[in-house]
Amino acid sequence: MKGFTDRAERLTGILVSVGVGLLVIRWLRSYFRLSHIPGPPLAALTNLVRRSWVVAGNVHQKHTDLHRRYGTVVRVGPNAVLISQHAAIDKIYGFKARFLKVPFRASAPL
Repeated sequence: MKGFTDRAERLTGILVSVGVGLLVIRWLRSYFRLSHIPGPPLAALTNLVRRSWVVAGNVHQKHTDLHRRYGTVVRVGPNAVLISQHAAIDKIYGFKARFLKVPFRASAPL
């Protein structure tokens, strides 16, 4: 029974180490992928910074201040970027008339 417990503990340790390693790799990959974009240093590590702006109720003013400080492209989270150039929207999101638009219909009669 002792041998089984030792192997189980070893296997658990290996699985936990692999899991933590994968999380660290994912975090580092996310951090470095957008590291060339300026923004608040803490915002590059966690989304809690953005949450604090929303909770404080001044997210719109904070976005404006960040654009004044860092420029037209600002990193505001590990995977979040703000862009203040209207011309860039089409290029980034690729809006095209690829899909047929249907007229809006109310789902319930009034």
